[in-house]
Amino acid sequence: MPRKPDVDERLRQVLKVAHLFYEKEMTKTDISHEIRASTTQVARLLAEAREQGYVRIEFNPPKLYELGEQLKSKYGLQAAVIVSYADDLAFLRRMIGKAAAQYFEEAVRAGATVALGGGDTMYEMVLALPQEARDNKLVPAAVIDTGPVLTHIDPVVLVTLLWVRSGRLPGRAHFATGLPMNKPLSRQKVREEYEEFSHRRAVQEVLAEMKRADFLFTSLGCLKVDPTYEKLAPRPHRYMLENLKLTEAAMLKEGAVGDINYSFFAEDGTTAPEWNIFPALGVAQAQAMVKAQKTVVVAAGRYKTEALRAALRGRLFNVLITDEMAAKELLDRD
Repeated sequence: MPRKPDVDERLRQVLKVAHLFYEKEMTKTDISHEIRASTTQVARLLAEAREQGYVRIEFNPPKLYELGEQLKSKYGLQAAVIVSYADDLAFLRRMIGKAAAQYFEEAVRAGATVALGGGDTMYEMVLALPQEARDNKLVPAAVIDTGPVLTHIDPVVLVTLLWVRSGRLPGRAHFATGLPMNKPLSRQKVREEYEEFSHRRAVQEVLAEMKRADFLFTSLGCLKVDPTYEKLAPRPHRYMLENLKLTEAAMLKEGAVGDINYSFFAEDGTTAPEWNIFPALGVAQAQAMVKAQKTVVVAAGRYKTEALRAALRGRLFNVLITDEMAAKELLDRD
């Protein structure tokens, strides 16, 4: 009758295998040669080491990853990508843009239609994308007034740039230029002119492609921003609102705190008809995309935390790319 294995010998073997695997970082194959056993036996000994508590495996994710997971859990997001914070806002925006480009490369499948918002962060994202052929349809997320002076990188500019960087494939980019507002007009008058403008055949085609978008990559406008950010870049709101005989102070008084693709929203993420002037994937359209399980990516940093918080309350997006400080503020306050 075969002799039962000695208990002490078994324990020594379990501890030796655990030591070689976890401390010496040897492979199971190398360990099997070392103790003259099969890899299956090695696996059983390692499992026994965990079951008996001789080995404790702790999951200790990097801090930024953990912040992203907390944001996902708190706000019901599909994904949250967090980058390190930097006091240099231009550099920070560039890092957020690069993170957005990486998410684009990982998530956007061939054949998908992608809508692009405007602004500097989206410009950084487009520049960070590698220049290669992409079988995607591109469409601006808004058609806004243009001219006579450039004050903002509007979505059509970025669609054009990404189309060039994606191989200039024919039929893959759609756009329509806005109406040049050469003098200030009332909000109602601009809405009426854009309503008529939206019935043009070319504009109708662009609007149809917008509605079919599988992905929306955009940033947020914020009416309350860090004073340092004021000096960093031109504020598109000022020019746009001046053409509507409005000011940021007037919009704040009405209750607006920010915008998504030039569609303004309040602290609870809701909008109002008079805050939607231009043909765009605005508040209501972004909410509809989120409900339909389409991907709405917002890339913005701490300098736009107030707008981020409001947009989260309104469920205007389901993927957030932001910085560490903004993530902490969003988790600490609601």
